[in-house]
Amino acid sequence: MAGAAWLLWRRGGDVLGLAGTAVLALLARSLAAEIVDPWNPWISLLPFALLIVAAWSVVCGDRWALPVTLGAASWLVQVHLGYAPMAGALGLVAVGAAVYWARRRRRDPVRWMGTDAGWRWPAVVALVVVGAAWFWPLAGELADEPGNLEQIVQSFRNPTEEPAGLGKAVGQVARGTGMASGWLTGVDDIDPFLGELYPAPVWYLLVPLAASAAAAGLGIARLRRRETGQHHFLLPEALAGQAVVWGTVLVSLVAVSRIAGPTYHYLLRWQWVLAALIWLTAGWTLYVTFAVGGCGPPPDGPRRRLLVGVLGAAAIVSSLAMGVAVARVDLPDAVKADAILAVLGPTLDAVAERGPVLVGFEGSTFGEYHSGLVAALEERGLEVWVPDARALEFGGR
Repeated sequence: MAGAAWLLWRRGGDVLGLAGTAVLALLARSLAAEIVDPWNPWISLLPFALLIVAAWSVVCGDRWALPVTLGAASWLVQVHLGYAPMAGALGLVAVGAAVYWARRRRRDPVRWMGTDAGWRWPAVVALVVVGAAWFWPLAGELADEPGNLEQIVQSFRNPTEEPAGLGKAVGQVARGTGMASGWLTGVDDIDPFLGELYPAPVWYLLVPLAASAAAAGLGIARLRRRETGQHHFLLPEALAGQAVVWGTVLVSLVAVSRIAGPTYHYLLRWQWVLAALIWLTAGWTLYVTFAVGGCGPPPDGPRRRLLVGVLGAAAIVSSLAMGVAVARVDLPDAVKADAILAVLGPTLDAVAERGPVLVGFEGSTFGEYHSGLVAALEERGLEVWVPDARALEFGGR
């Protein structure tokens, strides 16, 4: 969250930085129960916001946002495969934008003379980040037969259940990013028996789509009249932000359509991030459109200082609300954690200094107790083996 807010500050100064902090804090307040739970679908939610904002920054020519984008994209794909379409698309956009800006610098070196605008070192750092992120997955692919990546590809090519399909995906995206999105309320429309997110009518998307289209239309009209003043770069960058966010929404349709089996709510909670950024980028475009045309607060006038004060107060209040919401969240799966701790001591006493330990599995549907005990034993330095049926989950030990 802090990284995304910092990049927003670089994009639009104190106005966008404070507005973005307020929006992200409200989002985190709604996600309070999720962000304190170290589960793959949850720990990736706020980094997804960082990825989108970082990709937007690269499109705007922010050199050092390139390694941030590629690092965040790599991490998200490895944490939860459902992000692969969005992370891949945003990574390609960032690389393409970096190539574009680097070529512009080479073609017009006089324009960039005296500026520290080279892309060589950011590109080198990005390569190092990507190499470090993907070294072990690729090494495992070479060492194991079949490798993990090969098995992932095969699972997509031969799903055991029917994929959701584009029709259902549209309804799910309308639910998550449309007018009924829970990013402000923390409430979703979920099937109480299956845990599946109910799809919404397509027209739920009309409100955010209309707001974004109106903001973009006004901004483009202002650009065509060349009424950009001293903030000439802000309006194209604001429009680029909207394009990146809505492009991610379109790619998300592909991601949702490929979900095999029920579309459980935890597989789609990242849509709240998109919903929040839709409104943030639309609002920023409107502000820049009128501010640069003289219809809004002047660059350094009292109205702008008042706006910054209001946004600062909103950022503080929303951050406090987030903190309170997080503090009120109970420890995830506290009963199961207590049960694991109850058997951990006797287990350690029984297997101490006896070499590798084989931890069997039976009973619980999802294997929470088994996974917890394995993790606890490993944390205390024991070599742990698991049955072949669960070898993939634990790396084949």
